[in-house]
Amino acid sequence: EMRARMNLFVPAILARNCTGDVAETRDYAWFFALAYDFAYADMSADERKAVHDVILSCGNAGLVKVADTVRMYPENGIAFNALGKFVGALLIVRGDMPDMNPWLRNALPTYVASVSPWGGDDGGFANGSSYAEWDAGESLVMWDLIERVLGVPFYKKPWLTEFSRFIAYALPPGSPVGVFGDGAELNRSEDWARFGKAIMNRSDTTLSRWYVKQQSGEDYARLHILLSPREYGSALTLPSTQPNGAYFPVVGWATMHSSLTDRLRTSVFFKSSPFGSVNHSHADQNSFVMYSKGKVLAMDSGAYDYYNSPHWRNYYKQTRAHNAITFDGGVGQGLGATGLGERASSGKLTKFLQYPAYDITAGDAVAAYGGALTQARRTLVFIRPSTLVTIDQLDSVTARRYEYNLHTGVPLTGTAGAFRADVAPAEMCGTVASPDAMTMSSSSGYTPAPTVATTPHYWNKFAFNGARNKGLIVSVLRADCASAAPAITFANGGATIEVGGRVISATALDVTLQ
Repeated sequence: EMRARMNLFVPAILARNCTGDVAETRDYAWFFALAYDFAYADMSADERKAVHDVILSCGNAGLVKVADTVRMYPENGIAFNALGKFVGALLIVRGDMPDMNPWLRNALPTYVASVSPWGGDDGGFANGSSYAEWDAGESLVMWDLIERVLGVPFYKKPWLTEFSRFIAYALPPGSPVGVFGDGAELNRSEDWARFGKAIMNRSDTTLSRWYVKQQSGEDYARLHILLSPREYGSALTLPSTQPNGAYFPVVGWATMHSSLTDRLRTSVFFKSSPFGSVNHSHADQNSFVMYSKGKVLAMDSGAYDYYNSPHWRNYYKQTRAHNAITFDGGVGQGLGATGLGERASSGKLTKFLQYPAYDITAGDAVAAYGGALTQARRTLVFIRPSTLVTIDQLDSVTARRYEYNLHTGVPLTGTAGAFRADVAPAEMCGTVASPDAMTMSSSSGYTPAPTVATTPHYWNKFAFNGARNKGLIVSVLRADCASAAPAITFANGGATIEVGGRVISATALDVTLQ
């Protein structure tokens, strides 16, 4: 089989000097190097030379320049992946093809220094949960090579040391879908089991060992699983001191769970990211999603049909597709001159307070609105086990008709003051309130429609009836409809919310809980 493929591809690759897109040339270099490694003993001298010639040709065709591209544009994901595969290929043939060692000496330091362009020392990954596992999963074997060939403790890099913790909190076992960014709307259980185990087995913490034992259904024939360290043998119970939430300020994510170990948990994820809407991220600063009992209550809407599709560009990536604030008929956050996103349209987490009974987090997304707003502060209070309170404090020099967007997979019944969504076995009862008059409206489907099949979608908008400079919007979403409805009062520009046995006070200065 290997010889048949080599006979098919080698002449064509060499005839055109491996010219083509870097996404293609990186795979030629990588897979021919893997074939060399796995089948070396059975290869003829001519076959080994063919591998040498392919890697040499692809290097000269452009791979030798990808380190420069990554240095200049560290967030170029295609170039970063190409650099990793090129470095991996060069490490495999390092002892047998010394004429390529100068390339390795140039490329390796850039690659090592660039992991990861989408996160920092807290282990987060700004491009969302799908690309977190896709990018890391494809890179694991390259990282293994750096450790095993060069003896460099690559997995001790701060981002990699904490990355497994990010995965455990962003994709806890039993998650119905992913979190934020392109591709997050799907249940990728096989990916999560396969990549999750491969990542966790290279971490070896109590949390990672526990996570591995919660996952199943992976394809064990994949290379990153086959070459993983051996799984820890015994079942594990997390200590009672294990937090039920986590905070990743470098990427601007907060994760809050009723119980990390309960597959039927209620989970709330909040994002206000310094990475803005660039690349596979969306214009969704100060947005949230909410899941309970394996079902989606408040969703990131749309579908990742393909990058820069009409649906991706004109809906999926827009603020209005998310549980976030828009104004004046759907005006949202910036996507830059090209419409592909920009880092300047950013947010930042300003608070994360964690207690056994509740968590409080807040984000400032004023930069994301590109000067249209002078204040865009959202505070979330998650009262365990099942109540989420959001408080939006908004301001603008120009009067705006502010809009609170809530996306659900089922229609809401009721009014803005008391609505309900049934997603058996889960449920959500909610209230959206403001001192200013608001109107609730709902629509279904997508415009423009994606080119792939989607699950049902309902866009629920709670909009000011008139334009105001300042805006204050409070929502209370309860994943347990048997719990008491909230009491919300507005006075002196602030709000008091009584719910879940707690009293939340929102003033111009802060949000506090008693």
